[in-house]
Amino acid sequence: MAQRKNDRMKKTVEQLEAYRIVRQELQNTLSGDAKKDCQIYKDLWYLDFMEKGGIISEDGGFLTDSEELIKKVKTIYQNDSMTAWWTKQKNWTVKNGVNGFLDEQIKKWLEEMYLPYIDETQIVGDLACASGQWSFLIAKKAKQVYAFDYSKSMIDFEKDKAEKLNINNIEFVQADAITLKFDRQYDNFMMLGLLTCINNEEEAEHIIRNVYEVLKPGARLIVRDSLTKTDYREIFLYNFISGYQAVYRNVECYRELFVRCGFEIESEIALKEEVTDGIEYVNYGAILKKV
Repeated sequence: MAQRKNDRMKKTVEQLEAYRIVRQELQNTLSGDAKKDCQIYKDLWYLDFMEKGGIISEDGGFLTDSEELIKKVKTIYQNDSMTAWWTKQKNWTVKNGVNGFLDEQIKKWLEEMYLPYIDETQIVGDLACASGQWSFLIAKKAKQVYAFDYSKSMIDFEKDKAEKLNINNIEFVQADAITLKFDRQYDNFMMLGLLTCINNEEEAEHIIRNVYEVLKPGARLIVRDSLTKTDYREIFLYNFISGYQAVYRNVECYRELFVRCGFEIESEIALKEEVTDGIEYVNYGAILKKV
């Protein structure tokens, strides 16, 4: 997967000129309290964001490779964490996700590449299980599945679905992936989409190490996240309309996170590639082995 520098992350002078003219005119005509109280002038804070290389997309998304800049945006909109958005979710699947991921491709990948590792004697974990669609798939072969998610609404939805389907070998647990303490070992594990929601790299590595510690030797961890194919280490997103936020790590940086924690990459796949706002993304999947 070749990495490419993306010129769209650097706005040109011509694209910003109109905004600069407005700002300069305001600076020239307003002073003191008048400037302080001028709503139009206040609303031009985003000009600084764009001048520093950020993109503002048509659907309300702020994109930048600077964690400091995205924190400023979130502070302005008074939302500094993913939890506010995620708590409101109920029946979230890759079909209705922000980028419309093709869950049939993911399902095929799981069935062909991951299910062969699962048998009726195994305990499997699913961290950030969302609506539980992959937990239900794995439960067809595993002895027991433990599915964790931050959203109580989604956990309640999953429990109700399991009861209606008479599925008894999945235990759904509401938990924060960052503070979660596991109380058992696992034969295999899933973590599909979680790290896209964990902006802080130290917290991401902490989660991976926690999973590594509770896996049996030779166990497989299957992961999937949205990544960027640019040379930027990370691209941060905050959508001020929906409140959704994410981090799209560079493919190589993403791999390094798992290798540092002791995993060996067995196989990789590009499930979907797309270009949005001039930025190249890949829905990346990998099967990792505890060595």
